[in-house]
Amino acid sequence: MSIRIDDLTVTFKNGVTAVDHVDLEIPHGIFGLLGENGAGKTTLMRVLTTVLAPTSGKVLLDGTLYCEANYEKIQKKIGYLPQEIDLYPSLTVRECLEYMGDLAGIEKRESKKRIDYYLEKTSLADHQKKKMRQLSGGMKRRVGLVQALLHEPDFLIVDEPTTGLDPEERIRIRNLLVDFAEERTVLFSTHVVEDLMATCNQLAVMKKVDSFIQEQ
Repeated sequence: MSIRIDDLTVTFKNGVTAVDHVDLEIPHGIFGLLGENGAGKTTLMRVLTTVLAPTSGKVLLDGTLYCEANYEKIQKKIGYLPQEIDLYPSLTVRECLEYMGDLAGIEKRESKKRIDYYLEKTSLADHQKKKMRQLSGGMKRRVGLVQALLHEPDFLIVDEPTTGLDPEERIRIRNLLVDFAEERTVLFSTHVVEDLMATCNQLAVMKKVDSFIQEQ
C-alpha cells in the first residue's frame, strides 16, 4: 500500500492557503509527518481521510484516485485517529468499541477477538467497563487508537497518538504501531521528534506554506 500526492493545494474560502503545491510519496511501513502547529499537517490528513477535498492537485491510494466516486472504496481502507476525539461518553470502553466494530461491519466473534487483543496491547483491559466520560485524556486517545485499528485498515493515519501518555505507555503505543506497519502503511503525525526517530524509516517536515521537505 502506497500513497502518492501530486502538486496538492488546499485554499480555504477566506483565502488562506493551508497546503501549497505539496508532492509526497508515502511508502509501505511507518512514515513520519513532523511539523509545528499551523504547518498544514491536520489539513493534509483531512484530505487523506476524504473529509476535505483539495483545491487542486491529486492523491492516489495504490493507484485509486481520490475523487467523490471513489471515496466509499477508499474510506474502507483507512483508519484514522484525529487529534481531537470524542467517543460516546455514556458508553463503556468495550461498548464503544463493539459499536464501532458493528459500524465497520466486523463479524461479532472476530470483533470480540480484535477488541480483546487491542485492549491488552494498549493497557486498557482493566478499564474496559469504565464509561468513556470517566477516562483521562490519555486513555481516551488509546481507545481512539483501538477504534482506528479495529477494522485492520490498509492505511492508518494517526495524529499525535502519544499525547497525554506517560513514557512507558508512549513506548507501548509506538511498538504497537511498528508491529501494525509490518504489513500496512502508517502515517504518524506528531511534533515529538523522539517518537518519529523511534519508529519511522522516512519522514517529511512540514513548516509554514511554501516549505516542505521529505527526508530519508
